[in-house]
Amino acid sequence: MPVFRKIFVALVFFFSFTVWAQNFTDATDFYLKGDYEKAIAVAREEIDGGSEEIDSFVVLVWSLIDTGRIHEAFYWAQRGSRLDKYDVRLIESIGEIHYFLGNNDDALDFFRQYISLATIGEKKPEVYYFMGEIYLRQQKFNHADIAFSQAVLFEPFDDTWWVKLGYAREMCGRYMNAVDAYEEALKINSNNSDAISGKKRAGDRV
Repeated sequence: MPVFRKIFVALVFFFSFTVWAQNFTDATDFYLKGDYEKAIAVAREEIDGGSEEIDSFVVLVWSLIDTGRIHEAFYWAQRGSRLDKYDVRLIESIGEIHYFLGNNDDALDFFRQYISLATIGEKKPEVYYFMGEIYLRQQKFNHADIAFSQAVLFEPFDDTWWVKLGYAREMCGRYMNAVDAYEEALKINSNNSDAISGKKRAGDRV
């Protein structure tokens, strides 16, 4: 399970939804253990048995995403959204699905919805990272700089995120700021080859 989602799952299921957590489902239990196939099977049993519990849909969608079954995840996320269109977990998941499908504008729409609705401490770091990647795809480097800056503000310990920020700043012509970002990456991982080459490249332009 990606570290971002693991943290998010723990926060949501153990703190945000304390009432539901008293009736902890097997599907969620399997998901937290990393047994995604079993989580999918159990969540489907719950739903096929007539359950309209939104958490069954959430766990199913997350498990399908984590196993790369993106189109299936999209189908079940849409089904779940019919029960609660404001569930931030499904909103974020649909944004993530669009991201993986290459639907950049749709992904951004859902990520923006998520940011406007979600509280601090959920999946905002990962969402900002995805947004930064989309802006890089679109060559909107100023936007990418802003998005990656937010991502590392929330989650400052991922050297690859700092490298992305450095690259975005390079593309904006902010070479000294790019060097700063690459240096932050190297503090975390001194062997990051992209950070090493990026620092030299940007430093030569200062």
